[in-house]
Amino acid sequence: RRSNGSQALTFLNGSTWRPFPPTESWLHGKQADKITVDEAWWFSYATGNAILQGLGPTLLTRAKRIGQRPQIWIQSTEGTIESTWFNPMLDEQRARDLADGRRTAFFDWGLLPDDDPTDLRIVAKRHPGFEHLFDMRTLESQAELFGDAPAEFARAYGNRRTGSSDRVYPLEAWNASKTLEALPQGRMAVGAALGMDGVDGAIVAA
Repeated sequence: RRSNGSQALTFLNGSTWRPFPPTESWLHGKQADKITVDEAWWFSYATGNAILQGLGPTLLTRAKRIGQRPQIWIQSTEGTIESTWFNPMLDEQRARDLADGRRTAFFDWGLLPDDDPTDLRIVAKRHPGFEHLFDMRTLESQAELFGDAPAEFARAYGNRRTGSSDRVYPLEAWNASKTLEALPQGRMAVGAALGMDGVDGAIVAA
């Protein structure tokens, strides 16, 4: 069914796959055996929690009927500093005691802390989709495409989190803008900001 708002793919056994928007109310009143939240890095803390709150009742009614626990799959690459819902979830899973008894399966692939994200051989080795979904030629073209944003390439293909310390302006453009000319006379405004991670700050004069 392709009708807007009710798209679905129904199989011969009656099973149905259906997309849903990331809103708090959309899943209320519905039932599901497995729910997948994709690209979780994109959601804010408020949006992510609203999704989870809507999922609970959706799954609760299915356990007795199908004889097993319904599942929530949350999948994504690493986030940015603004991934306020997904980042704490990752940090908790990576730090947890595997004997804590929780019914959570956690799978994690990506560059190690000492890996060089510009070494495409290492990126390929760490990526679970290499040679299954893409080859080295594709990886090289993607690295070239992200040439001005190496941190974003490392996030997208190496599962490495980006933060406020990443360079916003390319180094060449930054150096080209330097000048020894005196500041013009007149009023000056100064602004300051602290990064969400509490690591970096910025001071700007205009």
